[in-house]
Amino acid sequence: MTDPRLIDMPPLVPRTGGPLIRWIALLILRLFRWRVTGVLPNEPRAVLISAPHTSNLDGFFTAVSSLALGLHTYFLVKHTAFRPPFARLLRAVGALPVDRANSKNLVTDMARQIRESERMWLAVAPEGTRNATEWKTGFYWMAVKAGVPVILIAFDYARRETQVLGMFQPTGDIAKDMPALMERYRDICPRHPDRLSPSMQALRASPRLPT
Repeated sequence: MTDPRLIDMPPLVPRTGGPLIRWIALLILRLFRWRVTGVLPNEPRAVLISAPHTSNLDGFFTAVSSLALGLHTYFLVKHTAFRPPFARLLRAVGALPVDRANSKNLVTDMARQIRESERMWLAVAPEGTRNATEWKTGFYWMAVKAGVPVILIAFDYARRETQVLGMFQPTGDIAKDMPALMERYRDICPRHPDRLSPSMQALRASPRLPT
């Protein structure tokens, strides 16, 4: 990418969108004085998490940043949203329907879909936006079962950045992995710090883990 607000797209990363869509998304980033930083891992299949997730604007910047890069990601949406005239549009932008009342096999099903796809990045927000709730662990087990890395994305409102923090390869030992994974987000400035999960708030107040 030649624009200073964007980063390079490695060859194996899933792609989407034409030049017009990317140009419009880049224009939006400029209007918000926002940019994308970091290095995208050259992985064809992955689970992507975006955190801290404390505002609905996080989803907005996820979408705009992805479109500006030409990055194709899938994401989960309640099945009730897939009604005319929105169903076709939702599928076109990567939405996958999920019935949360009957989602006991969701982790296994999504892991299989990732594993069987040639290229697929599934985007998941481990936190909610309304309350300071703990991270959900579905994304972790999806990555473990699919045998893929977790791509770490952050929203830093002090720097006005969507940051790519690299990737994390889960081992299956969640008690060991989660503190190390969350440590990557220690210095990120969310839009609403008071909505951080209790674990993230405790992390920010604790000494750093040794490297």
